[in-house]
Amino acid sequence: MAESKSLKQLKRERMTAKQRFSRLANSVMKSCKKMSADELMEAFNKVVLDADKVLEANEEVEIAWLEELEHVSTPKESMRDDIKRTVEEREQKLDDVEHFVQKVLWGNFGNSELTVALEAAEKECKRLLMSQPGLKLEVYELMLNHLEGLVKAAKEAVFRWSRWISDAERPDFQQRMRNIESLLPELISGKADLLQAKLEHNGSSDATLPPSPAIKLRPTALPRFDGNRRNFYLWKKEWEALQKQGEPTGSKEVRKFQLLDSLEERVARELRLPTYGTADEIFRVLGNRFGNKSAIALEIVEELQALPPVRGHQPRRVVDMIQVVEKALYDLSELGNTGALRNPLVTKSLESKLPENLKKEWLVCSAGEEEVASPEGRFDMLLKFLRSQEKIYEQLDQLRDDDSSKRERKIPQKHARTKATNSLGFQASCIVCGERGHRKKLYYCKKFKTLRVGEKREAVKKFGACVRCLEIHDGNAECKTTFLCKNEGCKDAQGLGHHYYLCPKVGSKEGDPRRLRPSPARAEGKRYTESQEEFLTSLPPDLAQRCRNVFCNSVSKTFSLTVPEQGLLAENDLKEFPVIMMILEVTANAGQKIGTLIDLASDTNYITHEAAGELDLRSEDVTLIVHGVGGMQVTVQTKRYLLKIRILWIGGGGTALGLLVSLGVVAVDVEIANLGERR
Repeated sequence: MAESKSLKQLKRERMTAKQRFSRLANSVMKSCKKMSADELMEAFNKVVLDADKVLEANEEVEIAWLEELEHVSTPKESMRDDIKRTVEEREQKLDDVEHFVQKVLWGNFGNSELTVALEAAEKECKRLLMSQPGLKLEVYELMLNHLEGLVKAAKEAVFRWSRWISDAERPDFQQRMRNIESLLPELISGKADLLQAKLEHNGSSDATLPPSPAIKLRPTALPRFDGNRRNFYLWKKEWEALQKQGEPTGSKEVRKFQLLDSLEERVARELRLPTYGTADEIFRVLGNRFGNKSAIALEIVEELQALPPVRGHQPRRVVDMIQVVEKALYDLSELGNTGALRNPLVTKSLESKLPENLKKEWLVCSAGEEEVASPEGRFDMLLKFLRSQEKIYEQLDQLRDDDSSKRERKIPQKHARTKATNSLGFQASCIVCGERGHRKKLYYCKKFKTLRVGEKREAVKKFGACVRCLEIHDGNAECKTTFLCKNEGCKDAQGLGHHYYLCPKVGSKEGDPRRLRPSPARAEGKRYTESQEEFLTSLPPDLAQRCRNVFCNSVSKTFSLTVPEQGLLAENDLKEFPVIMMILEVTANAGQKIGTLIDLASDTNYITHEAAGELDLRSEDVTLIVHGVGGMQVTVQTKRYLLKIRILWIGGGGTALGLLVSLGVVAVDVEIANLGERR
């Protein structure tokens, strides 16, 4: 359950965000002249993201400060000025960076690129208009297609640099683009005039165009190379075959431009391939960079040896492993170096990765032919055996129980998949006051804060905002519970609660959660400490009862009635704190049942080597020094394991992934009846 942060902690987080934003902004302004256009745009997008984080941190500080005002009679005006100053400094810094980046981008890159694109389209338009009367239809079609390509390139350049064009030059570039677009339809209609003239000249003015074919095949594009050297020779073989069929004339210029179009822009830019004259020279450069057959073969073998072993009953992983081996053999066959895969060490490594049941079948199958087979031929035997098992394990995977109730819940995605947001400076205005800066967060709107409770609820309902966090979002994945109303009497039937801005009892001290109500367990004679009571009141009823059953040291103790004196703790004015211990049976992803002892008073996690091996955990060797009484030291050689856990948040908050560092032990030397024979 999320805990509220103090105002001091929120101010510290805001200071950290401001420092990160300032460092990044200063770094961009200092080194922007050395960056390329794409790098500079990406760096500016990162600055914008950090600026948004500063604004969000400042909003949380303001909300926490407003919450404290309810308990303070004389508010500090200096805090209000500090929040306002933070917003102004953020806006000023962001404007300075944007102005500096715009000056560098437009002066060094955008002006020349956009000017060249527009001039090329304008010249081709004038040339086609002047040459139209004396051209043949075929020549006119060729020139018109070329013009359409130039117009498309000009539009893309205008779109790319529309944000960075200086205000003084923006109207001129927009007008030139509109003129080009207005001429294009007129030139396209000229094609119909030439076609009509050709038909009249041939004496077939009533003839119709040839009928379109009944079946239209989709055009096939040449394969693209993305810089993966493992696919270099296969790509080269397919590209040369398709290019020869698509361009039978063998033009060197066409072959060069088709080759450049088939390469990723990153590869062509890094190797400066457009500067070479022919396709053969480009292939030579590509071969030097990506065509080292020995390095490719070594990479394939290392990938095979890095495959994780298959443990337990996992048919899908067995099938994936077989397909990886087949793909590796195919790639090495294209290189003419299958001997690297038939190495006895590689074969032994693949055998060790098989599951125990499949490994036993393989040993039985190879026992009869082991004497006649050579060490290199053992790989062929293994591959033949795996291919015979692939269909069986594919069917086993399809027969597995796919009960939806047993499937793991997917963690809701909370971040975008793109590396950076390609924003054009657009910021949504507030839906209540119309101001920019706080987007769809109603709790930051000054006009919203001044409304009465009923008007606030109407605004929230009208615009579809969340009543818990006052933000407009989809679902509960991003809902913040930090500023929920703490009045117990305001909770609805579902126990969802609402934001304290929407509370009709603002200022009332009744229902303060800090005034704890006695637990039902007190009426039954069993008493708990104040910390236990506070912990139990924050849980659902069923989970609270389960925790009561496992508390091992409640305050209530049984004393002898014949002894009138006070207890030992009461005599010495001591207090015993609660220690919660639970014995649970945890289910792993593969279905194993693992006995677990949870002790919240422990500062170290332990796991047996046997359980870690069954879960296939990542580990490393460590040396521990155990300090005892009187300066005694004991050195222990063990392993440190990395254990992945899934945390289920209470109240429908979803799940989260976590990592535990655990030390390996041989066995847990304690007898617990509930654990039985489980680890």
